[in-house]
Amino acid sequence: MLTSRYGMHTNNNCQIPNPHGIYDFLIGYWKTGIIKAAIELEIFSGIAVGENSVQKLALSRGVNERGLRVLLDSLCGLRLLNKERESYVLTPEADQFLVKGKKSYLGGAVKAFVNVEDWEVMGRIEDAVKKGGPLKKGEQNPLFWQEVARGLIPLGISVGQALCDNLDLRLGSRKGLRVLDIACGLGVYGFSVLQRDCTATVTDFDLESVLPVAEEVAREMGVSERVTFQPGNIESPDFQENAFDLAIISHILQGYGPASIQAILGRIYRALAPGGRLVIHEFVPDEQRAEKSLPLLFAVYMLVVTPEGGTYTFSEFTQWLTDAGFKEITVHDLPTQTSLIIANK
Repeated sequence: MLTSRYGMHTNNNCQIPNPHGIYDFLIGYWKTGIIKAAIELEIFSGIAVGENSVQKLALSRGVNERGLRVLLDSLCGLRLLNKERESYVLTPEADQFLVKGKKSYLGGAVKAFVNVEDWEVMGRIEDAVKKGGPLKKGEQNPLFWQEVARGLIPLGISVGQALCDNLDLRLGSRKGLRVLDIACGLGVYGFSVLQRDCTATVTDFDLESVLPVAEEVAREMGVSERVTFQPGNIESPDFQENAFDLAIISHILQGYGPASIQAILGRIYRALAPGGRLVIHEFVPDEQRAEKSLPLLFAVYMLVVTPEGGTYTFSEFTQWLTDAGFKEITVHDLPTQTSLIIANK
């Protein structure tokens, strides 16, 4: 008798359901809470510098030994730690992504994915379904956003490199691209272009409260002298017409309904010079909305926190882009379960 990945016992060509997969879904928040606790207590970082026992970690962290032992053993169960007698050892995944100070550190993303406001509203999805719209979410101050965004930099850099690869933009290029990074956040995608094209320039467009952080990241990535900053709101931008060779917009359109998306794409089209290209980075579900899990799950989050937002298929984007005047529209799926949609003016 075998067990398939979907929780089915298979025997003599018959499939007998079992509840294990359902139980695993139901305790998913346990796993999230365990990882959050380990990141907040900097467990992985402590083990990386030799604090590899319950006693050493409890002393340095000022926590109870019994509680810490339970947490460490649970991390072994999640395959983020291994145990060698009474010592704990990082798995390669934990060592690469959960040790503070490494460039690949993802621990800061805990603020993005695991915060009190989201836990509260995502526990009431049924209420959002009943009303067909968002639930009230607590206001987030700028310092909170900055911490969240910085935690996502390693992921942003990997997407930025993929963006450049799909544009066939090689290191050392001298194309002199004029780039508009719309709702740029920390600006990592546009800065990735600057690192490949040594004569390119970028205009970072975002809210005035966001741009100082993008300016810091530009300095850290060594490209600040080729970046200008334009404060504004995506719903009423003041883009110069025919002024850019490349426009980038990432994880913003998901917050809007079709009519607003169409209007935004029209403004971007006018900002691009003839022959210019637009890159959209979004969660793009499969056409039947039945297979690609993360885009479908993210659509629920958009239901809970936005009035009209959602995730949209490639055919929907193609129609909106075509109506705006774009042509030669292609989609490129990334390992992150996000996609790049590239269109030409």
